[in-house]
Amino acid sequence: MNSSHPFSRQSGIGHVSIFWAIIPMVLFIGAAFYGYSKHVDADMAREEKATALAEHETLRNKLSERERQLKAITQIVGNAGEFEAIMPGIPPTKEYTNPKNLEAKLSSFGNQLGIPGAIKDLDSSLNLATTKVKELEDLVAKEKSEIATLRNEVETANQTLAQVRQQKDEEIQKALNEKQQTERNLDETRTNLGNQLADQRNKVDQARKEKRQVIEASAKKESEWKRELQGMSARVQAMADRIKLINSPSQPDGMILESSEMTKLAWIDRGAKDLIKRGMIFNVIEPGKKGYKVKGRVIVVRVEKDKSMVKVTDLSDPMNPIVRNDLITNEIYSPGLKRHIYLLGRFGAPFTKGEIKKILEASGNVVHDKMTPEVDLVIVGRKPLGEEAPDLTATPEFQAAQNWNVEIANFNKIRDFLKL
Repeated sequence: MNSSHPFSRQSGIGHVSIFWAIIPMVLFIGAAFYGYSKHVDADMAREEKATALAEHETLRNKLSERERQLKAITQIVGNAGEFEAIMPGIPPTKEYTNPKNLEAKLSSFGNQLGIPGAIKDLDSSLNLATTKVKELEDLVAKEKSEIATLRNEVETANQTLAQVRQQKDEEIQKALNEKQQTERNLDETRTNLGNQLADQRNKVDQARKEKRQVIEASAKKESEWKRELQGMSARVQAMADRIKLINSPSQPDGMILESSEMTKLAWIDRGAKDLIKRGMIFNVIEPGKKGYKVKGRVIVVRVEKDKSMVKVTDLSDPMNPIVRNDLITNEIYSPGLKRHIYLLGRFGAPFTKGEIKKILEASGNVVHDKMTPEVDLVIVGRKPLGEEAPDLTATPEFQAAQNWNVEIANFNKIRDFLKL
Protein backbone atom coordinates (compact mmCIF):
# COMPACT_ATOMS: atom_id res chain seq x y z
CA MET A 1 0.00 0.00 0.00
CA ASN A 2 1.38 3.45 -0.99
CA SER A 3 1.14 6.45 1.27
CA SER A 4 0.98 10.01 -0.05
CA HIS A 5 2.20 11.76 3.11
CA PRO A 6 5.14 14.06 2.31
CA PHE A 7 7.18 13.06 5.33
CA SER A 8 6.72 9.36 4.99
CA ARG A 9 10.08 7.32 4.62
CA GLN A 10 10.90 6.33 1.07
CA SER A 11 13.78 4.40 -0.48
CA GLY A 12 16.64 6.31 -2.52
CA ILE A 13 18.47 9.59 -2.16
CA GLY A 14 15.35 11.58 -2.26
CA HIS A 15 14.41 10.11 0.98
CA VAL A 16 17.79 11.46 2.78
CA SER A 17 17.72 14.73 4.64
CA ILE A 18 19.55 17.68 2.86
CA PHE A 19 21.47 18.48 6.01
CA TRP A 20 23.33 15.28 5.79
CA ALA A 21 24.06 15.95 2.20
CA ILE A 22 25.57 19.38 2.85
CA ILE A 23 27.99 18.28 5.64
CA PRO A 24 30.22 16.11 3.39
CA MET A 25 30.28 18.86 0.85
CA VAL A 26 31.45 21.40 3.47
CA LEU A 27 34.08 19.02 4.76
CA PHE A 28 35.39 18.44 1.28
CA ILE A 29 35.56 22.13 0.54
CA GLY A 30 37.40 22.73 3.90
CA ALA A 31 39.86 19.95 3.19
CA ALA A 32 40.47 21.31 -0.26
CA PHE A 33 41.08 24.80 1.13
CA TYR A 34 43.41 23.46 3.88
CA GLY A 35 45.37 21.48 1.33
CA TYR A 36 45.73 24.50 -0.89
CA SER A 37 46.86 26.59 2.09
CA LYS A 38 49.53 24.05 3.06
CA HIS A 39 50.63 23.82 -0.53
CA VAL A 40 51.05 27.60 -0.71
CA ASP A 41 52.97 27.58 2.64
CA ALA A 42 55.24 24.82 1.36
CA ASP A 43 55.99 26.77 -1.79
CA MET A 44 56.84 29.84 0.25
CA ALA A 45 59.05 27.79 2.60
CA ARG A 46 60.87 26.31 -0.40
CA GLU A 47 61.43 29.80 -1.81
CA GLU A 48 62.71 31.08 1.55
CA LYS A 49 65.00 28.06 1.92
CA ALA A 50 66.36 28.59 -1.56
CA THR A 51 66.95 32.27 -0.75
CA ALA A 52 68.65 31.38 2.57
CA LEU A 53 70.85 28.80 0.86
CA ALA A 54 71.82 31.35 -1.77
CA GLU A 55 72.70 33.93 0.91
CA HIS A 56 74.64 31.27 2.89
CA GLU A 57 76.61 30.36 -0.23
CA THR A 58 77.30 34.03 -0.86
CA LEU A 59 78.52 34.53 2.73
CA ARG A 60 80.68 31.40 2.53
CA ASN A 61 82.22 32.69 -0.71
CA LYS A 62 82.85 36.04 0.92
CA LEU A 63 84.48 34.36 3.95
CA SER A 64 86.59 32.21 1.66
CA GLU A 65 87.63 35.31 -0.29
CA ARG A 66 88.43 37.17 2.97
CA GLU A 67 90.45 34.20 4.20
CA ARG A 68 92.38 34.13 0.90
CA GLN A 69 93.01 37.87 1.25
CA LEU A 70 94.20 37.44 4.88
CA LYS A 71 96.59 34.66 3.89
CA ALA A 72 97.93 36.76 1.01
CA ILE A 73 98.39 39.74 3.36
CA THR A 74 100.08 37.48 5.97
CA GLN A 75 102.48 36.17 3.32
CA ILE A 76 103.42 39.77 2.45
CA VAL A 77 103.34 41.40 5.91
CA GLY A 78 104.27 38.40 8.10
CA ASN A 79 104.07 38.74 11.93
CA ALA A 80 101.60 35.87 12.29
CA GLY A 81 100.51 35.20 15.86
CA GLU A 82 97.72 34.01 18.09
CA PHE A 83 94.62 36.24 17.87
CA GLU A 84 91.71 35.86 20.30
CA ALA A 85 88.23 35.74 18.71
CA ILE A 86 85.49 38.07 20.00
CA MET A 87 82.62 35.64 19.34
CA PRO A 88 82.27 32.92 21.95
CA GLY A 89 82.94 29.34 20.94
CA ILE A 90 85.39 30.27 18.15
CA PRO A 91 88.96 29.06 18.89
CA PRO A 92 91.92 31.49 18.49
CA THR A 93 93.91 31.34 15.26
CA LYS A 94 97.67 31.65 14.61
CA GLU A 95 97.57 31.61 10.81
CA TYR A 96 97.17 35.32 10.07
CA THR A 97 98.96 38.56 10.83
CA ASN A 98 98.51 39.57 14.47
CA PRO A 99 97.60 43.29 14.74
CA LYS A 100 99.57 43.73 17.95
CA ASN A 101 102.68 42.14 16.43
CA LEU A 102 102.30 44.31 13.33
CA GLU A 103 101.86 47.43 15.46
CA ALA A 104 105.02 46.56 17.45
CA LYS A 105 106.94 46.05 14.21
CA LEU A 106 105.74 49.40 12.86
CA SER A 107 106.77 51.11 16.09
CA SER A 108 110.21 49.49 15.92
CA PHE A 109 110.46 50.54 12.28
CA GLY A 110 109.68 54.12 13.31
CA ASN A 111 112.36 54.04 16.00
CA GLN A 112 114.89 52.79 13.46
CA LEU A 113 113.94 55.69 11.22
CA GLY A 114 114.60 58.02 14.13
CA ILE A 115 110.94 58.94 14.62
CA PRO A 116 109.81 58.73 18.27
CA GLY A 117 106.36 57.39 19.14
CA ALA A 118 104.31 54.50 17.76
CA ILE A 119 103.28 54.16 14.09
CA LYS A 120 99.69 52.90 13.91
CA ASP A 121 99.33 51.89 10.24
CA LEU A 122 101.30 50.64 7.26
CA ASP A 123 100.64 53.74 5.14
CA SER A 124 102.29 55.94 7.77
CA SER A 125 105.28 53.58 7.86
CA LEU A 126 105.63 53.67 4.08
CA ASN A 127 105.29 57.46 4.01
CA LEU A 128 107.94 57.84 6.69
CA ALA A 129 110.19 55.37 4.90
CA THR A 130 109.70 57.28 1.64
CA THR A 131 110.64 60.53 3.37
CA LYS A 132 113.72 58.91 4.92
CA VAL A 133 114.76 57.44 1.60
CA LYS A 134 114.36 60.85 -0.03
CA GLU A 135 116.60 62.38 2.66
CA LEU A 136 119.17 59.63 2.09
CA GLU A 137 119.00 60.17 -1.68
CA ASP A 138 119.64 63.88 -1.14
CA LEU A 139 122.55 63.02 1.16
CA VAL A 140 123.97 60.58 -1.40
CA ALA A 141 123.65 63.20 -4.13
CA LYS A 142 125.51 65.67 -1.92
CA GLU A 143 128.21 63.09 -1.19
CA LYS A 144 128.55 62.33 -4.92
CA SER A 145 128.99 66.03 -5.62
CA GLU A 146 131.68 66.27 -2.94
CA ILE A 147 133.37 63.12 -4.28
CA ALA A 148 133.40 64.60 -7.77
CA THR A 149 135.02 67.75 -6.38
CA LEU A 150 137.59 65.65 -4.52
CA ARG A 151 138.33 63.66 -7.67
CA ASN A 152 139.03 66.89 -9.53
CA GLU A 153 141.32 68.00 -6.73
CA VAL A 154 143.08 64.61 -6.71
CA GLU A 155 143.55 64.72 -10.48
CA THR A 156 145.06 68.19 -10.19
CA ALA A 157 147.30 66.97 -7.36
CA ASN A 158 148.37 63.95 -9.46
CA GLN A 159 149.35 66.23 -12.31
CA THR A 160 151.37 68.41 -9.96
CA LEU A 161 152.94 65.28 -8.43
CA ALA A 162 153.91 64.00 -11.86
CA GLN A 163 155.68 67.29 -12.59
CA VAL A 164 157.46 67.23 -9.25
CA ARG A 165 158.41 63.55 -9.71
CA GLN A 166 159.91 64.27 -13.12
CA GLN A 167 161.91 67.16 -11.67
CA LYS A 168 163.13 65.03 -8.75
CA ASP A 169 164.04 62.13 -11.08
CA GLU A 170 166.27 64.49 -13.01
CA GLU A 171 167.85 65.72 -9.79
CA ILE A 172 168.34 62.14 -8.57
CA GLN A 173 169.97 61.10 -11.83
CA LYS A 174 172.34 64.03 -11.55
CA ALA A 175 173.16 63.10 -7.97
CA LEU A 176 173.75 59.45 -9.01
CA ASN A 177 176.22 60.57 -11.65
CA GLU A 178 178.04 62.68 -9.11
CA LYS A 179 177.99 59.75 -6.63
CA GLN A 180 179.52 57.38 -9.18
CA GLN A 181 182.31 59.84 -9.85
CA THR A 182 182.88 60.27 -6.13
CA GLU A 183 182.97 56.48 -5.65
CA ARG A 184 185.61 56.15 -8.34
CA ASN A 185 187.69 58.79 -6.60
CA LEU A 186 187.17 57.03 -3.28
CA ASP A 187 188.24 53.69 -4.76
CA GLU A 188 191.54 55.20 -5.83
CA THR A 189 192.01 56.80 -2.43
CA ARG A 190 190.99 53.54 -0.68
CA THR A 191 193.60 51.59 -2.59
CA ASN A 192 196.31 54.00 -1.52
CA LEU A 193 195.16 54.06 2.05
CA GLY A 194 194.84 50.25 2.10
CA ASN A 195 198.53 49.85 1.55
CA GLN A 196 199.28 52.31 4.32
CA LEU A 197 196.72 50.64 6.57
CA ALA A 198 198.28 47.20 6.12
CA ASP A 199 201.57 48.53 7.47
CA GLN A 200 199.86 50.20 10.39
CA ARG A 201 197.77 47.09 11.11
CA ASN A 202 200.85 44.99 11.66
CA LYS A 203 202.08 47.54 14.15
CA VAL A 204 198.68 47.67 15.85
CA ASP A 205 198.51 43.86 16.13
CA GLN A 206 201.80 43.85 17.93
CA ALA A 207 200.66 46.65 20.22
CA ARG A 208 197.39 44.84 20.92
CA LYS A 209 199.21 41.70 21.88
CA GLU A 210 201.30 43.60 24.37
CA LYS A 211 198.21 45.46 25.62
CA ARG A 212 196.28 42.19 26.04
CA GLN A 213 198.95 40.81 28.30
CA VAL A 214 198.85 43.96 30.43
CA ILE A 215 195.01 43.91 30.52
CA GLU A 216 194.88 40.27 31.60
CA ALA A 217 197.25 40.93 34.45
CA SER A 218 195.34 44.08 35.41
CA ALA A 219 191.95 42.31 35.13
CA LYS A 220 193.07 39.60 37.50
CA LYS A 221 194.18 42.18 40.04
CA GLU A 222 191.04 44.27 39.44
CA SER A 223 188.82 41.22 39.98
CA GLU A 224 190.41 40.65 43.35
CA TRP A 225 189.95 44.33 44.25
CA LYS A 226 186.32 44.27 43.07
CA ARG A 227 185.47 41.25 45.19
CA GLU A 228 187.02 42.89 48.19
CA LEU A 229 185.32 46.21 47.38
CA GLN A 230 181.92 44.54 46.92
CA GLY A 231 182.25 42.89 50.30
CA MET A 232 183.25 46.16 51.92
CA SER A 233 180.44 48.08 50.13
CA ALA A 234 177.86 45.55 51.21
CA ARG A 235 179.13 45.71 54.76
CA VAL A 236 179.10 49.53 54.76
CA GLN A 237 175.51 49.48 53.50
CA ALA A 238 174.51 46.97 56.17
CA MET A 239 176.19 49.04 58.87
CA ALA A 240 174.46 52.19 57.60
CA ASP A 241 171.05 50.51 58.00
CA ARG A 242 171.42 49.46 61.66
CA ILE A 243 172.93 50.72 64.91
CA LYS A 244 176.01 48.89 66.09
CA LEU A 245 175.74 47.34 69.54
CA ILE A 246 178.62 48.44 71.77
CA ASN A 247 179.62 46.07 74.59
CA SER A 248 179.66 48.81 77.21
CA PRO A 249 177.21 49.96 79.86
CA SER A 250 177.83 53.53 78.73
CA GLN A 251 174.89 53.09 76.35
CA PRO A 252 171.96 51.62 78.33
CA ASP A 253 169.14 49.84 76.51
CA GLY A 254 166.33 51.17 78.73
CA MET A 255 165.37 52.03 82.28
CA ILE A 256 163.21 50.92 85.21
CA LEU A 257 159.77 52.56 85.24
CA GLU A 258 158.73 51.24 88.66
CA SER A 259 159.82 48.50 91.07
CA SER A 260 158.52 46.55 94.05
CA GLU A 261 161.14 45.33 96.54
CA MET A 262 158.55 43.09 98.19
CA THR A 263 157.46 41.18 95.06
CA LYS A 264 160.85 41.50 93.31
CA LEU A 265 158.98 42.63 90.20
CA ALA A 266 159.58 45.75 88.11
CA TRP A 267 158.52 47.37 84.86
CA ILE A 268 160.92 48.50 82.11
CA ASP A 269 160.24 51.00 79.32
CA ARG A 270 160.78 48.47 76.51
CA GLY A 271 158.00 46.33 75.01
CA ALA A 272 156.90 44.35 71.97
CA LYS A 273 157.47 47.31 69.66
CA ASP A 274 161.14 47.25 70.76
CA LEU A 275 161.45 43.50 69.94
CA ILE A 276 161.46 42.48 73.62
CA LYS A 277 160.86 38.74 74.16
CA ARG A 278 160.02 36.74 77.26
CA GLY A 279 163.11 35.21 78.84
CA MET A 280 165.50 38.03 77.85
CA ILE A 281 167.99 38.94 80.59
CA PHE A 282 169.22 42.46 81.43
CA ASN A 283 171.82 43.85 83.83
CA VAL A 284 170.54 46.67 86.00
CA ILE A 285 173.14 49.45 86.32
CA GLU A 286 173.51 52.81 88.05
CA PRO A 287 176.07 55.62 87.75
CA GLY A 288 179.16 55.24 89.94
CA LYS A 289 182.44 57.06 90.56
CA LYS A 290 184.15 55.24 87.69
CA GLY A 291 181.20 54.98 85.35
CA TYR A 292 178.31 52.56 85.64
CA LYS A 293 178.19 49.66 88.10
CA VAL A 294 175.96 46.58 88.05
CA LYS A 295 173.24 46.51 90.72
CA GLY A 296 171.67 43.23 89.73
CA ARG A 297 170.03 41.20 87.02
CA VAL A 298 166.42 40.84 85.82
CA ILE A 299 164.58 38.52 83.43
CA VAL A 300 161.57 39.43 81.28
CA VAL A 301 158.43 37.56 82.41
CA ARG A 302 155.66 39.54 80.62
CA VAL A 303 155.66 41.66 77.45
CA GLU A 304 153.19 44.40 76.53
CA LYS A 305 153.24 46.85 73.63
CA ASP A 306 155.20 49.71 75.26
CA LYS A 307 156.56 48.10 78.44
CA SER A 308 157.50 44.77 79.99
CA MET A 309 157.46 43.20 83.43
CA VAL A 310 160.76 41.82 84.75
CA LYS A 311 161.66 39.71 87.75
CA VAL A 312 164.76 40.40 89.84
CA THR A 313 166.94 37.25 89.77
CA ASP A 314 170.14 38.65 91.29
CA LEU A 315 170.97 41.63 93.49
CA SER A 316 174.56 42.71 94.20
CA ASP A 317 173.72 44.53 97.44
CA PRO A 318 170.46 43.75 99.29
CA MET A 319 170.73 47.21 100.86
CA ASN A 320 170.75 48.81 97.41
CA PRO A 321 167.52 47.53 95.79
CA ILE A 322 166.46 48.15 92.19
CA VAL A 323 164.46 51.37 92.00
CA ARG A 324 162.80 53.64 89.47
CA ASN A 325 165.07 55.27 86.83
CA ASP A 326 167.76 52.58 87.18
CA LEU A 327 169.15 51.68 83.77
CA ILE A 328 169.19 48.28 82.02
CA THR A 329 171.61 46.84 79.46
CA ASN A 330 172.10 43.65 77.44
CA GLU A 331 175.28 42.85 75.47
CA ILE A 332 173.41 41.47 72.44
CA TYR A 333 170.28 43.61 72.47
CA SER A 334 169.60 47.00 70.92
CA PRO A 335 166.09 48.52 71.13
CA GLY A 336 164.03 47.90 67.98
CA LEU A 337 167.00 46.40 66.13
CA LYS A 338 167.24 42.79 64.98
CA ARG A 339 170.82 41.51 65.25
CA HIS A 340 172.17 39.46 62.35
CA ILE A 341 174.37 36.85 64.01
CA TYR A 342 176.82 34.21 62.73
CA LEU A 343 177.89 31.36 64.99
CA LEU A 344 181.59 30.54 64.40
CA GLY A 345 183.24 27.41 65.72
CA ARG A 346 182.05 24.49 67.83
CA PHE A 347 179.39 24.73 70.51
CA GLY A 348 179.35 21.69 72.77
CA ALA A 349 177.31 20.35 75.64
CA PRO A 350 175.12 21.28 77.28
CA PHE A 351 174.02 23.51 74.37
CA THR A 352 174.49 22.72 70.69
CA LYS A 353 174.67 25.24 67.88
CA GLY A 354 171.08 24.40 66.87
CA GLU A 355 169.75 25.05 70.40
CA ILE A 356 171.65 28.36 70.63
CA LYS A 357 170.20 29.37 67.23
CA LYS A 358 166.65 28.72 68.45
CA ILE A 359 167.22 30.84 71.60
CA LEU A 360 168.69 33.73 69.59
CA GLU A 361 165.86 33.66 67.04
CA ALA A 362 163.27 33.50 69.83
CA SER A 363 164.75 36.77 71.12
CA GLY A 364 164.09 38.48 67.78
CA ASN A 365 167.52 37.98 66.20
CA VAL A 366 168.39 36.55 62.78
CA VAL A 367 170.97 33.73 62.70
CA HIS A 368 172.79 33.22 59.38
CA ASP A 369 174.19 29.91 58.20
CA LYS A 370 176.90 31.65 56.14
CA MET A 371 179.10 34.66 56.76
CA THR A 372 177.72 37.57 54.69
CA PRO A 373 178.13 41.36 54.78
CA GLU A 374 174.69 41.53 56.43
CA VAL A 375 176.07 39.94 59.63
CA ASP A 376 176.71 42.50 62.42
CA LEU A 377 177.72 40.14 65.25
CA VAL A 378 179.92 37.04 65.24
CA ILE A 379 179.71 34.79 68.33
CA VAL A 380 182.88 32.72 68.64
CA GLY A 381 182.70 29.26 70.20
CA ARG A 382 185.35 26.61 70.62
CA LYS A 383 187.98 25.40 68.18
CA PRO A 384 186.88 22.39 66.09
CA LEU A 385 188.19 19.00 67.17
CA GLY A 386 191.21 17.45 65.46
CA GLU A 387 194.93 18.19 65.31
CA GLU A 388 194.68 19.60 61.78
CA ALA A 389 191.74 21.85 62.58
CA PRO A 390 192.74 25.50 62.00
CA ASP A 391 192.53 28.14 64.70
CA LEU A 392 189.27 30.09 64.51
CA THR A 393 191.16 33.36 63.97
CA ALA A 394 192.64 31.87 60.79
CA THR A 395 189.30 30.91 59.25
CA PRO A 396 187.94 32.90 56.25
CA GLU A 397 184.83 33.80 58.27
CA PHE A 398 186.84 35.34 61.13
CA GLN A 399 189.09 37.25 58.72
CA ALA A 400 186.02 38.51 56.79
CA ALA A 401 184.50 39.71 60.07
CA GLN A 402 187.68 41.65 60.85
CA ASN A 403 187.89 43.11 57.32
CA TRP A 404 184.23 44.18 57.47
CA ASN A 405 184.63 45.57 60.99
CA VAL A 406 181.95 43.21 62.33
CA GLU A 407 181.53 43.01 66.12
CA ILE A 408 183.08 39.80 67.50
CA ALA A 409 182.00 38.44 70.90
CA ASN A 410 183.15 35.37 72.80
CA PHE A 411 180.38 32.93 73.64
CA ASN A 412 181.27 32.92 77.35
CA LYS A 413 180.80 36.70 77.43
CA ILE A 414 177.16 36.61 76.30
CA ARG A 415 175.92 33.24 77.59
CA ASP A 416 174.40 34.89 80.71
CA PHE A 417 172.14 36.96 78.42
CA LEU A 418 170.92 33.79 76.66
CA LYS A 419 169.77 32.03 79.84
CA LEU A 420 172.48 29.41 79.22
